Amino acid sequence: MKDLDQVLARFPQRANEIRRLYLGDTRFRSICEDLSLAYSSLTGPVSDDPGVDSFRHDLGILRDELETELLTYLSRHPATRH
Repeated sequence: MKDLDQVLARFPQRANEIRRLYLGDTRFRSICEDLSLAYSSLTGPVSDDPGVDSFRHDLGILRDELETELLTYLSRHPATRH
């Protein structure tokens, strides 16, 4: 569940919901994996190359979109209370 570590660090208040969906929902797991890749790609060294800067900007947009998708997914699949 390495893909999950960065997502849980970003959304610790939703950790239980995220773990539940990650383990039981392949669509949600895919969102988490993609988001983890975006996080990892954005933590690399900063470059003066304009092409790299543009790429990092695009990755930032992708990260934001994936975070929104994750939060929307969580709101549509609330934890059932027993």
